Amino acid sequence: MQHAVAVCLFLLSSLPGAAQELEQGANAPPAPRLENPLTLSERLTLFTNKTLTGGQPYAATLVSSAVLDFLGPARVWGRGADDYTNHILASFTRRLVTYGLQSGAAAALHEDLRYRPSLSGNVWKRSGHALLSTLILKTPRGNQVAFANIVAAAGSGVVINYSHPGRGDFDHPGMGTLTGENLLGFAEGNLWNEFKPDVRHFLRRSLFLRRRLRLRPDSSP
Repeated sequence: MQHAVAVCLFLLSSLPGAAQELEQGANAPPAPRLENPLTLSERLTLFTNKTLTGGQPYAATLVSSAVLDFLGPARVWGRGADDYTNHILASFTRRLVTYGLQSGAAAALHEDLRYRPSLSGNVWKRSGHALLSTLILKTPRGNQVAFANIVAAAGSGVVINYSHPGRGDFDHPGMGTLTGENLLGFAEGNLWNEFKPDVRHFLRRSLFLRRRLRLRPDSSP
């Protein structure tokens, strides 16, 4: 909850800059179209990659459920194996609902939510770009509000708040809390997409250096 509040506060503090970017985008000349609009098949592929076909959704669900298993109250989630399986059901259902609403809203509003990395070499600017991209989309027509993300975050909050999948009682977590956590999830996804090449490069470099150390002959007498 604290992390969700922190990200929401950051996003709210970024709104003046976002408004300035929107104004600059509106006054700027139309940019050349560099890519074709997403087809329905491509949008479906993006949705399934975030929910069903990729390994990351399952890994994130299992890890987050394991963490929440120790933090969630037993009266809400049950005990023993039920606690963990209920967390898995809640997490996976929430992912399906959130990204389903996001994909549907993006298609209806003709928004392209594919992440566009920052061209900056500064870590803080890249992080700010990733977080701000949760609310602002850079398009060939200029900067626009990412309405699909807002609709998905709030809409999923409503659905999960009243359906409470996996929960053992009817205590609602609160739509505001769920909306903030959904925005946090979008922001975390953007941060991962921004720094994923750096992480992969670091891991490959580390493995390469380890192999070199293993293969290097011992020079000791």
